[in-house]
Amino acid sequence: MRNLPNSAHDHAYRECTRYTAAMRSPDAKPKRIVAIVCAAGVGTRFGGGPGSKLDADLCGKPVLVRAAEALAQRPEIALTIVAGPAHPDALEVFCDRYGRIFEALGAHIHPGGIHERSETVRAGLHALEGYGIEIDAVLVHDGARPCTPSHVISSVILALSEHRAVVPAVPVADTLKRADTSNQPGVVQETIDRRGLFACQTPQGFDLALLRRAHSQEDLSSTDDAQLVERLGETVVLVPGDARNVKITRPDDLLLARAIWPSLAGVARPAQ
Repeated sequence: MRNLPNSAHDHAYRECTRYTAAMRSPDAKPKRIVAIVCAAGVGTRFGGGPGSKLDADLCGKPVLVRAAEALAQRPEIALTIVAGPAHPDALEVFCDRYGRIFEALGAHIHPGGIHERSETVRAGLHALEGYGIEIDAVLVHDGARPCTPSHVISSVILALSEHRAVVPAVPVADTLKRADTSNQPGVVQETIDRRGLFACQTPQGFDLALLRRAHSQEDLSSTDDAQLVERLGETVVLVPGDARNVKITRPDDLLLARAIWPSLAGVARPAQ
C-alpha cells in the first residue's frame, strides 16, 4: 500500500483548519468555561513512582505546573480544577508539593480517580458542583501535556461557541502497521491507510451537560473523553492541534518537551 504524499496530508490539515474559520459566526456567544486537569495517573510507562512524570522538571517548573498554568492563566477560563491522586496519603503529598503553586495560579486541587482516567474526569465534574458558578462548557486537559501552545487552546474555546464537543488534532504523518506481537519479533499483518486519520490531543472542550451525560454511560472504556461522546452518537469536531503539544509518557518524551519548550516560552505562556 503506497504512502500518502505530503500534499495529501497538507490537504487533510486544511480540512481540519476549515472548521476554525467556519466557527467565526458573528452571532456566537462566549461560553462560561472551566477546566479540569487530569493529574491522578501513576505513570508506569515513565518508569518512576506515582506522579513521577508530572513532577519531572521542565525548564524550571514541574511538568504538571506547566500544563495547568496554560489553562489557569487564560482569562476565558473561570475556574481550573486539578484532579490529583485519590488516596488520602498520596493526595496529602500532592498538596504539599503543589498547593501553594496552584493557589497562586487560582487553581484548586481535588482528589481524582483510582484506576481509570474517566474516574478522574467524573471526580472533577463532581467537584465543580461545590463552587456555585454557572458553567456552560468544560475543557479537559492531560496533566502530562505541558507544551500546549496558546493558539490550540484559543481554537478549542472559539469552537465551543458553535459546537458541543471539540478536539484538537494533527494529521497522522507516520506509516501505520497492524502487527501480531504475541511473539517477538512482532510480525506485520497489514499497513493502515492513514488518509483521514488524526492524532488527538488535549485540551478537549465539551458542553457541560453533554460531558456529564457521556460519563453517565455504563461503558466508560475509552482513551479520551471524545470517545465517550462519540458513543452517544453526538458529533465531535476537530480543530488544528500542534505537533509540539506532546504528551509525556516515556522518559524520551520529556527530552523532547525540553527541546520544544524554548519555542513556546514567552509566546505560549511565561517562562520560569
